[in-house]
Amino acid sequence: MPADWLQKLIKQGLISTEQLAEAEDMASNMGISTGDALVKLGYVSGIVVAKAQAEAYGYDFITLDGREISPAVIELVPESVARENMVIPLSLEDESLLVAVSDPMAVEVLDKLRFILNRDIKVVIAPVDAIQTSINRHYGQSETESVDSMLQEFT
Repeated sequence: MPADWLQKLIKQGLISTEQLAEAEDMASNMGISTGDALVKLGYVSGIVVAKAQAEAYGYDFITLDGREISPAVIELVPESVARENMVIPLSLEDESLLVAVSDPMAVEVLDKLRFILNRDIKVVIAPVDAIQTSINRHYGQSETESVDSMLQEFT
């Protein structure tokens, strides 16, 4: 169940039920995930959230700090797709692309990647701030137009 990882944070003494309630309220008001709200409120770090989600959903957790990614792998995912969906390609294993995401429930993002790239996608979990830093390091600091706006131009 999706909320199990949040209850586990309470059982581990990392957050209180009151802090969880506050984060859930903030998340619904701001349209963000409860995990992101917990981080914004300063109750836990992005690493704690990412590790808890990875464990709960059966994915591996990865640290992106200092990880160099081959330019050939980076080129597989357009910058606009990486930024809009907060994903970073890590490596090519056989014909599968290993990508880091921050939200294990972002099934639509993974489906979009499978469709765009026409290949199997394997997932690891990383903190959203680490993914953002890695995107900036490997693609550059500038924002590009979103995939949706690019698709609108074609239709």
